[in-house]
Amino acid sequence: FDSFLDTYTRKEAARHFTIGPMKYADLKQLVKSCPNIYSLDLSSYKTLLSSDLMHIAKLKDLNFLHLSGCKDIQDFSLFLPSTVKNLTLENCPTLTDEVLIQFGALNELKTLTLIGCKEISLNGFKGFNLLTSLHLKECPNVSVEKLQEQFPKLKITCE
Repeated sequence: FDSFLDTYTRKEAARHFTIGPMKYADLKQLVKSCPNIYSLDLSSYKTLLSSDLMHIAKLKDLNFLHLSGCKDIQDFSLFLPSTVKNLTLENCPTLTDEVLIQFGALNELKTLTLIGCKEISLNGFKGFNLLTSLHLKECPNVSVEKLQEQFPKLKITCE
């Protein structure tokens, strides 16, 4: 991993990363070595915890974030930089309405993708007034029709 960082930190364009399974210390080192990350795909990082996200909060240029399989997503929104414009949450079994509501506080968030988030319902979308695009897949408790009534300007796509 250190040789990977040595290679990428020498390049100023090291702003887009897809990260597979790694140790806590490696994520910390990545953020420290590449503070200008614009896009971060942690979809293969299955054991992501709040302690990992404390490092992600330091990424002040982060616009795109993809999280998948997060088993402890209770307070993740508290650790996300306000610059996140595009957020994907995939197969996060502990994502509830109460937790989803917290993401509405991300003032720059424009696009939200929810895949396989089976515990959320229409109630979780309170506070998402600035959202312009929503992609839903395998979220059985969300009524797209009622969501469209609540947010008539929101572009909603489903699979």
